[in-house]
Amino acid sequence: MSIKIAFIGAGIATSYTLIPFLDKYPKQKNSPLELYIIDKSNDFFKGMPYGDRSGKSVLLIQDLKNFISEPHRSHFKNWLNENIDALQEEFIKNGGHLAKKWVEKNSPIYLSRRLG
Repeated sequence: MSIKIAFIGAGIATSYTLIPFLDKYPKQKNSPLELYIIDKSNDFFKGMPYGDRSGKSVLLIQDLKNFISEPHRSHFKNWLNENIDALQEEFIKNGGHLAKKWVEKNSPIYLSRRLG
């Protein structure tokens, strides 16, 4: 008899549950395991900010310390500094007049500091 487990939602919570579970699950042939992961989109294990359901620039105004640790944070900051102009243009293009107003108000601050 197999064990059947279903996860509803393929986001970060499922990943953080599934990975340690599989690490601890006994790998014996006499205890098969069937996993079912159900999600309404095809963006499995990406999370809202990274998937197709997200806005194009949703993470650009978040504090990096809240969701990315070193050394990835420094790598991302370097990439962001190199691509800030194109990202700003894309943000305005996809965000409309409110994005344009936000950039006009805030770009002197973030462009003068550059992320360091």
